[in-house]
Amino acid sequence: RKGLLFFVLQIAVAVAFASDNIVIAQILGPEAVTQYSVPMKMFSIVSIVLSMVLNPLWPAYGESIARGDLKWVKRTLYQSLIITFAVTTVGAIILTIFGVQLIHLWTGSQVTPAFLLLLGLGVWTVLSGCGNALAMFLNGANLLKFQVIMAVTMASTSIVVKITWANSIGISGIIWGTVCTYIAFTILPCLVFVPRFISNLSKE
Repeated sequence: RKGLLFFVLQIAVAVAFASDNIVIAQILGPEAVTQYSVPMKMFSIVSIVLSMVLNPLWPAYGESIARGDLKWVKRTLYQSLIITFAVTTVGAIILTIFGVQLIHLWTGSQVTPAFLLLLGLGVWTVLSGCGNALAMFLNGANLLKFQVIMAVTMASTSIVVKITWANSIGISGIIWGTVCTYIAFTILPCLVFVPRFISNLSKE
């Protein structure tokens, strides 16, 4: 059952995030894919480094919850969110401000992303980093159904929003569609559900 839930979760995540280039190619043309994917890869460096640090927390949360050490769980979750927010914010600000220059050094002048795109990628870097920190707790607590519901809802909604905004505001609409639907269907539900879940664990 857990394997099936993880499978559905990964499919939903792939639809939500890996479909960007397909949407861009269909609506804005193949040339726009490069204008989007290169800045995205640059910003993803921050997320990749953070994932290497956060992933070991997954089994640690599970073990601590099984032992009933909720003080460690609360403290670690809080600290991981604060550190993740701080690191991603600093990285996002640097890449947003100097993104064009860094990309020109990396690939030449063929790719010149708009500031609205860089800003969206910066906001997404912070959100996805904090979401990853939350996901380590949710995985450790075996809250897979909750994650699947969020992911499926977010994936189905984000596709519609991305297509609509890509047609109206261009390539930047793709990342802002991701940002807005992620806030609505992942971040906000977690802010409501996670504190309640931890509180209920404390009462058991």
